[in-house]
Amino acid sequence: MFLYWDGYEIDGSDTDFDIVLPEQVQVGALVKCFLAMPLFCGAARFGAKEIARWSAGHIAEEDKIGRADFEERLASGDFVSLGVVVDCLHPERLGDDLRAQVFALSKPGTDRGVNPCTVPIGRQAFMSVDLSISKVRQDWEAAHFAAEAEQGVYQYNFSLEELPKKGDWVLTLGIPVSSTYEYAMYIIQYLQSHFPGIGIWGGEECSCGATYGTSLYGYEKVQLPVKYSVKNTLKRLTEHGIVHSIISYYKNRWTTQRAAQGFFLTGSRQHWAGAPVTDLPFDEYVALAEMVLADEPRLFEQVQETAVDIQLPPPEYFETDPAIVAALSEVLDAAYPAEERAKMYRANWIYTGYLAFTTVDGKAVCELRVHSTMRNYLHTLLALMDAGRIDYIKAETYQQRSEVTWKF
Repeated sequence: MFLYWDGYEIDGSDTDFDIVLPEQVQVGALVKCFLAMPLFCGAARFGAKEIARWSAGHIAEEDKIGRADFEERLASGDFVSLGVVVDCLHPERLGDDLRAQVFALSKPGTDRGVNPCTVPIGRQAFMSVDLSISKVRQDWEAAHFAAEAEQGVYQYNFSLEELPKKGDWVLTLGIPVSSTYEYAMYIIQYLQSHFPGIGIWGGEECSCGATYGTSLYGYEKVQLPVKYSVKNTLKRLTEHGIVHSIISYYKNRWTTQRAAQGFFLTGSRQHWAGAPVTDLPFDEYVALAEMVLADEPRLFEQVQETAVDIQLPPPEYFETDPAIVAALSEVLDAAYPAEERAKMYRANWIYTGYLAFTTVDGKAVCELRVHSTMRNYLHTLLALMDAGRIDYIKAETYQQRSEVTWKF
């Protein structure tokens, strides 16, 4: 089954770009340019092994080498087979000029929203990409690339007079599963701008193999002032049913479930270890948020340290009030028509998002990050709450007001 985001295929596989160098461009020069790219945070992992490609973000322990060894092999031409994995800066850590360049690469027609934001991944990199050097296994034939280009399978720059032959060296840029489209395009265009003669073949917009999971405009943030206290703000959101805490983790497959008593800290990323984690009790999370807000303002760091996984309620959660159900359903249908939701795999992902606390102009705010298409849904929920249309559910946090099945 395939899912699509704004026309870019998401099929669960990495996207590769093959980079072919003309005779006048040295492999070492391109690799050094790649490592110096301003999009990268400087963290890099080096490896050497005869493989077809590297898995983005990972190099087996036995294959790791130091940077000095990597550079020595690179200079000597001993490419069998070198690779490097680099971490990208989170979009909210980019300088103003670089941020403007990257955000401008979004495909025309993308819903750009008002306050674009991204997933507040904790202390890890926003996205990792890999560059590997390997030998061509068989001669490349022009007819093959022409046919694929004509079919729209791959459409990117490839204009070399002579295609690689068996035994030649080719660099492969690996873009990870669920990568961000604008980041991938920036990397490709950066290399092209520094080495105009290189040939690049891969999936900018293709019908198989591409896996652009999101855009820099994929999420929208809504900030609410903390009028009285962190605890008061949280109780107001949770007791009206606007926010429910959830836990997401990976163990054989992605699993999402309701958090029983408190909050799961997104920033900890312990679910990458393959097991669920204990959620932080309500009062402990409040204490954490208050401590972070009392610290010297660090803006996005505050978001990282307090971000928790949340889920907005579906319309049927308020089934005791048909008028509220109708109002929410109307907004939801405008974003995702019912027939479209019925075809979606794990359709309830549209309700998921993040909650965090940070400061704006020295004042504490509660920040909600939801899918850009769901911003009007969230605004409608908040407007209903402020108008007194949604009653308090119970003084007990996370008590459901009606039985609702959450399928994941």
